[in-house]
Amino acid sequence: NTKSIFIQTGYYPYIYWLDEFFYIGNTYAGGWSCTSDNGNGMKFAVINDITGEPWLSYPQGNGYGQFGNVHCQTYPTIGMDFFTDGPSWYSLMTKLLDSVPKGHYVLSFSHRNNNAGSYPEALLKGFESIGSSQIRSIKSNIPYIIFGRKGLSPGEAHEIIANSQNDLIQLRDSFKTKWNEGYIKS
Repeated sequence: NTKSIFIQTGYYPYIYWLDEFFYIGNTYAGGWSCTSDNGNGMKFAVINDITGEPWLSYPQGNGYGQFGNVHCQTYPTIGMDFFTDGPSWYSLMTKLLDSVPKGHYVLSFSHRNNNAGSYPEALLKGFESIGSSQIRSIKSNIPYIIFGRKGLSPGEAHEIIANSQNDLIQLRDSFKTKWNEGYIKS
């Protein structure tokens, strides 16, 4: 089975809030960040390489999900938002990337300022573990998208970096799952 992904982001207020979103297949998977119009952050989604199903963030109360991510909905969501303004948030992003099993797909994109220039070594290595070769050279206030896979070598992920803060950027790609018959019952 092959599924498509489509991700679009920019830097608010240079884009409309509706211009930030992602799709998995033909399904709208998420949009505007829970870090809001004045917050800076990164949104992540993890996709199981066998089933093609994304991980869900479940509200844990007080505005957080089970990954320590910001969770501003009362229902489960696909995207996991993290602020990018300090060591505690960098640690949570690192923990998420470290928890992804080898082979699972990971997409991530910036919401406003990614602050990548401040990332600690462990988080930079986390991005490199999904195939990033650009994370160490991205300017902090530039829109950024990555679609990779846990276990890829640096340079094997699909990365898009804007030329300026005003740019709206898009990434289209596809991935293959290993599930081709039957169903999952829970």
